[in-house]
Amino acid sequence: MLLADIGDTSYNIFLFLHILTAIIGLAPAVVDPVVAMQWADDKDALRKFAGTMAKNNQRIFGNSIILSGILGFGLVSMSGDDIFEMSQTWVWLAIIVFIAMIGVLHGILIPGAKAFAEGDDSAQEKLEKLGPIFTLLTLVMLYLMVFKPGGPF
Repeated sequence: MLLADIGDTSYNIFLFLHILTAIIGLAPAVVDPVVAMQWADDKDALRKFAGTMAKNNQRIFGNSIILSGILGFGLVSMSGDDIFEMSQTWVWLAIIVFIAMIGVLHGILIPGAKAFAEGDDSAQEKLEKLGPIFTLLTLVMLYLMVFKPGGPF
C-alpha cells in the first residue's frame, strides 16, 4: 500500500528527519576517536571525556540512532511495495547492521566508557580495540543507504 510517493511532502519530512537523526546519532563515530587521540596523554581529561561521552551516547546519540532506524523503516513502508520492499537485500542488511550498531553502542561502548571514567584502565583498551567496530558499521550502513544493493535503482 502506497502511503506517499517519493518526493511528496510527507515522504520528504520523514526523509529529512531520518537523515538529521542519523547525522546526530553517528557524530560520535567520528568525533569520539579523534578527541580520544588528542587527549591520550592526559588520562584525567580523557576519563572526564569518557564519562561525558557515555552520558551523551546514552541520552542523545543512542536515541537518535534508534529514531533514525524507526524513521528509515517508515520510509520503506511509506514508499509502497513497488519501490522499496522489506525483502530487498539492502533493507534486511540495514536491519541487521542497525541491530548490531545498537548492540555495540549499548553493550560495549557506553558501559566501557563508564567503566573507564570510573577508573578501570582495562576498559580503555577495550574501547580502543572495539570502538572502531561502530565506525565500520556506520560505513557499512552508509554504503547500504547510498548504493541499495538488491534495490530497485
